Amino acid sequence: MRAVRAGRWALGFSLSALALLPTAVRAGNDDGVLIGNPAAMTGGAVVATVDDGSALWYNPAGIGRVTTDSADVTASVMALRYYRSPDLVRGVGTEAAEDVVEFLSIPSALSYVRPLSETVHVGLGVFSPAASDIIFRSDLDAQRMGVEGKLSLAIVDTESRYVGVLGVAWTPHPTFRVGLALRGGYSSTFSTTQSSLRFIDPTTDWVSAYADTTSAKLGDFGFTLGVAWDPIPQLSFGVSVETPTVALVGFTRVSTIDVFAETNPDGTIIDADNSDDRSLDVQADPLEPAKVRMGAAYRLDRGRIEVNVDLITPLSSPNLGVDRHLQANVRVGGVHEIGDGLELGVGLFTDLSGHNGYGFEGGTDFVGGTVALHTEHRLGLAEEEESDEIVFSTYIGLRYAYGFGQVEGLLLDPTTPDFVQSVPAHLDVHEFMLHLGSAVSF
Repeated sequence: MRAVRAGRWALGFSLSALALLPTAVRAGNDDGVLIGNPAAMTGGAVVATVDDGSALWYNPAGIGRVTTDSADVTASVMALRYYRSPDLVRGVGTEAAEDVVEFLSIPSALSYVRPLSETVHVGLGVFSPAASDIIFRSDLDAQRMGVEGKLSLAIVDTESRYVGVLGVAWTPHPTFRVGLALRGGYSSTFSTTQSSLRFIDPTTDWVSAYADTTSAKLGDFGFTLGVAWDPIPQLSFGVSVETPTVALVGFTRVSTIDVFAETNPDGTIIDADNSDDRSLDVQADPLEPAKVRMGAAYRLDRGRIEVNVDLITPLSSPNLGVDRHLQANVRVGGVHEIGDGLELGVGLFTDLSGHNGYGFEGGTDFVGGTVALHTEHRLGLAEEEESDEIVFSTYIGLRYAYGFGQVEGLLLDPTTPDFVQSVPAHLDVHEFMLHLGSAVSF
């Protein structure tokens, strides 16, 4: 059994690396949450026409279209994600499908826009573009030198990101608007891995157990510049450019413990190692790449059609583990007025990963669609009020996305010295979101 024991350090290393699996799954999902009510109506195709607080996120020039004080509250109140990888954790000649179901609530946006004059508008918003809460468990039979054993693995991974945006828009001409926004982001991640491998033969019983916990918090900032142009009433164009976000402050804590115990006729052996490392870094490293959003929309008698193209630039930031190539994504959406105060919206989108490699450094490509309803209720106000009416809007939408790609899996191979190997594994993701939103203009 001593020969078996030699592989426990490789086992602990591989399992600790596997804890990064959920991050790899989310890595390519740059627009995993549709921010704002207009985006829920058209699958995110809003750069040319957005006219509420979510313009702070997509194109700050759009807040110049707001004619009255406007407050927007949106929430993807339910997100259901189903992950399936048939060969994520497997032994030689055997594999067991690993399924993970994730359910969470995401408060995606809160914004307020106020006109200061006919040509100047300001807006303030808080957005949540990413959230995840994954629990993964797996058990696999193992064999080493003719001795039967079992591997048990459990991973918990959570992520949240919030971005505060302050923006201003200027309208030098009724058909042309310019906007500028300052973005400040806060990201928090927490993951823990627990694993054990046990072998028993008639004379010896040994167990190798490994656990690690990693928490990280990061603060960053960036800018967005946008323009919106309506050359004719039926046609609109929009372009926004996001600078790379720069990480300023980061805190990381990593705790690990590795324990080995063996019982045989000569007695019991126990060996353990542990560590607890903390770091607070003040830095100026790029975190997210620059992004260019371009959109064109054509207005019909009872609706509109819009097409958007996003270009995400390459970025290499070794200190933060970022390595991305040039990537483009497309969104197409339309809105149709089906009755007085009632609109139907549909959209299609791609959300392809720009990360290089597969597994921990790679990502998962997504394609999907949306369908949503928008109802509007107008309430007249007394003559002495500053505004003639107050408008209440309600949005209900569904979003589905299918993800596909590769992540780094785990192979138990008793024919190799290290026993545990890292290998590519296929991944499928099905994502369902229910969007509920409301807005009030006065």
